[in-house]
Amino acid sequence: MNKKNMNNKLRKSLILLVVLALIATVVIILMKLFWDTTGYKIYQTPYTARSWEQYECLKAGNVCTREDILKAIKVKLPVNEKEIYNFYLIDNDEKTATLLMDRNLVGVMDWSLVDSNLRGPTSALIEVLERTKNWSFIPLIESYEYVDFGKKYFEDICKEEKKSLRDASYDCSEDVLRGYNGIKITNGVTVLRFNDEDYTGEEDDSFNATQLTKKARVRLITFEEIENLREINNYPDWLIDNTMENEGYWTLSSSPFESTLYSTSAMAMTNYLNKPFVRELYPVNQHNELNKRNGLRPVITIEKY
Repeated sequence: MNKKNMNNKLRKSLILLVVLALIATVVIILMKLFWDTTGYKIYQTPYTARSWEQYECLKAGNVCTREDILKAIKVKLPVNEKEIYNFYLIDNDEKTATLLMDRNLVGVMDWSLVDSNLRGPTSALIEVLERTKNWSFIPLIESYEYVDFGKKYFEDICKEEKKSLRDASYDCSEDVLRGYNGIKITNGVTVLRFNDEDYTGEEDDSFNATQLTKKARVRLITFEEIENLREINNYPDWLIDNTMENEGYWTLSSSPFESTLYSTSAMAMTNYLNKPFVRELYPVNQHNELNKRNGLRPVITIEKY
């Protein structure tokens, strides 16, 4: 075999190797796009985080419209000297902007310390305050009050059903209606509201209310805030950014829907078939059939500048 033929064969072999390597690279890239190593398809929004200054509506005096928010306004913000995270705008006015982190800060966390929603999101609040205590670039929450959706809804149902006598099975006694009533934050100090009173934790050995004295710079999203982002039956897909299927995050809200007994479940935003879906789940993750990976996604409110 002459030298020319050998060179041709060598050249063809090299070309074949390059082609095979390119094919293998394309296959690997496609696999990474559609599957992760655990076998779950990971959702990631196509929207790219921008700097605050690139959004005209985030400047002081301007207001981002609901249509803008639904399309996704995603910004990159430093929370301290070392950490930078991405956040989605969920609400705003001329002076402030309220944003939701684009991923779970805590991967898996129970909503409550007990298997009931009557004491409120004790586990979730204690953990999210602990994890964000060094977010020095985020201001303390000066004043915030949330009236729990679940309890209020259940109380209204009880009053209506009892009045019309349509359903005598509703137990609207004080013992049943006692429970988590929401939260109040003043100068960064979070207080659970229990039956319209500040909850000290004295009634429950499993919870020490002093654990909530860490200064609050963040909170959790509420059921109402999620519903404000809904269009007919659809929620914006960025609400489940960076989640696997059957993974989600807790809200501040309890739920009255699972049964007529208020105390059953809490509301969570979940990834269901790669679509955002609000579900009622037991406060303790392990008791849920599919959604055992519910974590915490902080909400911050900062001034426009």
